[in-house]
Amino acid sequence: MLALERGELIAFPTDTVYALACVANDPVAVARFYAAKRRPRSQPAILLSHNLGSLRHWVKFKPRAVQLAEAHWPGPLTQILPLNLRALARMPTRERAALESISREGTVGVRVPDHQVAYDVLWAWGLPLCTSSANRAGQPAPRTGAEVVDAMGDAVSVVLDGECPLGIASSILDLTSPKPRVLREGAIPAEELLR
Repeated sequence: MLALERGELIAFPTDTVYALACVANDPVAVARFYAAKRRPRSQPAILLSHNLGSLRHWVKFKPRAVQLAEAHWPGPLTQILPLNLRALARMPTRERAALESISREGTVGVRVPDHQVAYDVLWAWGLPLCTSSANRAGQPAPRTGAEVVDAMGDAVSVVLDGECPLGIASSILDLTSPKPRVLREGAIPAEELLR
């Protein structure tokens, strides 16, 4: 946790692929995250957490999102949901700016992974972390700690060891419009999410 407190980047296994993570409400850490990924700031990140409750502070859950969370979390489903603007308004400007920078047009992806190492990290931190796969933009997502080191080099301060049992990315479901849209079909088939 010291690396996170210092605004550094860490990587850990999830049920899908390795995650690169930083403190979501620290603008310096978020800038470091995007620089390490070589990713445009226009591409949003994902908030990972150990449970739905800790995400509710920053994101608004409507009944359909809660139903999907209960059915597929912990697991390989990323939901795109609206930011909780009321909660953001109460944050210090610096923290609010960091969270807004990882979102797109007031929405952000959120997920609760099904992996003990990921759970331990997320539970210990207590707040959602800003994450993406632990690779440079456009490169394959890593499934081992060694692949993370090869891909990211010394941009990552801590790489926790473990396996990624699914080995494929999460499915992404956008719930910000009246009709849900599958943005990426990953470990969960699209038809299952759109029932």
